[in-house]
Amino acid sequence: MAHETLPPMPEATGLGRPTTTSSGRPRVAALDVLRGFALCGILLANVKPIAHMVDTVSVTQPAVAASQDDAWPGLFVDQRFFPIFSLLFGIGFSLLLDSAGRHVPHPRVLLLRRLLVLLVMGLVHMFLLWRGDVLTIYAVVGLLVLLPSTWLPRWAVAGLAAVLIATPLILGSNGVPLVPGLFLLGSALTRYGVIDRIERSARVPAALGLVFAAGAVPAVWLQIGDTEGAFISWFALAGLLMAGAYVCALLLLLKRRSGRRYRRCSRRWAGWR
Repeated sequence: MAHETLPPMPEATGLGRPTTTSSGRPRVAALDVLRGFALCGILLANVKPIAHMVDTVSVTQPAVAASQDDAWPGLFVDQRFFPIFSLLFGIGFSLLLDSAGRHVPHPRVLLLRRLLVLLVMGLVHMFLLWRGDVLTIYAVVGLLVLLPSTWLPRWAVAGLAAVLIATPLILGSNGVPLVPGLFLLGSALTRYGVIDRIERSARVPAALGLVFAAGAVPAVWLQIGDTEGAFISWFALAGLLMAGAYVCALLLLLKRRSGRRYRRCSRRWAGWR
């Protein structure tokens, strides 16, 4: 794959000065914040399964509410955070490939080794600790979909991502079937330079957030009324739209003065690591 030239990051000074990774690439603090946000949401969605309060499920599968009083997770939590984490996995994969390509002769071999290590960790976790493991799924999808996509041009990756996200929705599926498309979407966003510009503007996340929120409202309403399962999985669609709205809202929060404190803390934490 011919690596796309990503736009350079602007110089910054003082407290707003970006930290860099070990490869010298400027670190995007918003990604660290989004990753922590997604992990907290995934933990919230899986507290009951982990505690054996309901049947064991994967983090990519919604937990079934035990009563009508417990229905709020299905509206605000279930299927709302794993799309963010899956998207970030694809973003991180492409960022690592781009950085590794500047320092090692065979960057895909490095990524292959990492995915194999992830697969081993996932299998150990699944068989010894918890059957709801997701690391195995991520490793397998990474090996079969994400790694081979590095030989494709970015327009093909973007098109394939759209197909792999739309198809499960049309077929009424949710959870695992959406993972390959979300991985590729994250990879495409990185290769088109969107991630390098994610912290520069407030107008784009504001506009996208309004679009996602406007679409999420009717999707959630249809999800509530869909007791028999529709041709399109309203649950999965509502989850994707709300995940997009959450991401945009968090990016806008980070643009505010209070959000800059979170970015500074994230950069300091990255420097300590």
